[in-house]
Amino acid sequence: MLQESFDAMDEDQPLNAEVEVSEQLSHYVEDLENETAVLEVDNLSLKNEIQVLSDSNIVLDDEILFLNEQIQELKTSIPELQNTITTQEETINQKQANINQLQEELQNSTANQDTTASSDGADVQNLQDIIQKLQNTITTQEETINQKQANINQLQEELQNSTANQDTTAS
Repeated sequence: MLQESFDAMDEDQPLNAEVEVSEQLSHYVEDLENETAVLEVDNLSLKNEIQVLSDSNIVLDDEILFLNEQIQELKTSIPELQNTITTQEETINQKQANINQLQEELQNSTANQDTTASSDGADVQNLQDIIQKLQNTITTQEETINQKQANINQLQEELQNSTANQDTTAS
């Protein structure tokens, strides 16, 4: 009978060991399933972050394209404005030369006034009127030149800002 008890105990021991191993494996599988669930949540979160970054990248690419277009427009308009200013300065110089010539003629006419007829007074007045008109035209064109120069300065500043924004956006 004692022998039977020992035999029964020996038979129970492998069963107990199998149950214990089975429980350990069950816990291990459960832990792996929990870790897999956590990793799936992390993976989903990372996918969402990737999508947000991708969307942001698209927006930034669009902004860079827009800024590049603005830079090109500014680069085109600055030389055009500078050419306009140069042309207007040349026109002003020509008109100033005309004024100088008319003033000289007026002085010559005034010097000869004592010896000429009264009709020269009308010529003098006409010359003075022409001189005044030319001076008014010069003043107007100088104001236009100053305005265009201010526009060029503003465009150059915008170009620098756009370039700086593009550099910042690219970084």
